[in-house]
Amino acid sequence: MISKNKIKKIRVVAILLAGGRGERMGGVFKQFLKISGKPVFFYSLEKLIDNEFINEIIVVVPEQKVNYTKRLIEKKLNNAKVRVIPCEKTRKLSSSRVIFDFKKRECPPDYVIFHDAARPAISERIVNSVICEAVRCGGAVVAGKAADLIFEAGSGYIHRAIPKEMAYCGFTPQCFRFKDLYEAHKKSADKKIFDSADNIELLLRFSKKCRIKLIEYSRPIHKITFSYDIAMIKQFLKK
Repeated sequence: MISKNKIKKIRVVAILLAGGRGERMGGVFKQFLKISGKPVFFYSLEKLIDNEFINEIIVVVPEQKVNYTKRLIEKKLNNAKVRVIPCEKTRKLSSSRVIFDFKKRECPPDYVIFHDAARPAISERIVNSVICEAVRCGGAVVAGKAADLIFEAGSGYIHRAIPKEMAYCGFTPQCFRFKDLYEAHKKSADKKIFDSADNIELLLRFSKKCRIKLIEYSRPIHKITFSYDIAMIKQFLKK
């Protein structure tokens, strides 16, 4: 078990990914929709701000929302450890940009935790668990067992069935050792490979030394993808 004092000596930076364009919701910026009078992304941001292990938070939003987001955070939260930046065309490119910017610093972070702002129903326990396991192993992700049989397919045909007991659905938050992240993103950029959307894919492909701990969670950390997800998220946020 990693002690709190040890983790507090480690520099942890959080990246809150809030750059989605809401294409499956008709172009609505779901991260800015209000639930109980609060923008969706605030629920995650408040949890990250309150976390005792996180030293800095980068909020990634669409370029046209940068100034609005800054004003909103200054007015409602006024927290010095939060910085807002514009997103790139894809999540992968946004993550790479932040990782490469960190590398230029005199003191880059030791660990980076990522969270999708469209998954607002997270808890302090979940955030702490991925940080602690990442410090212990190198990387950690929250996941849930797949409820149904999962297929690997291509061109409309099933290639392989993955047994349910081996299949998991990955959520966020995710946390990784910075040096492994940088290595994976650098090799991906050098090879001009931009098809991997998730950090886990990149790490498995380009950073063989990184062990990623799966933290099984009993219920899904639901994501707002379609309009009908909002009612379900409201119920979880009330708990």
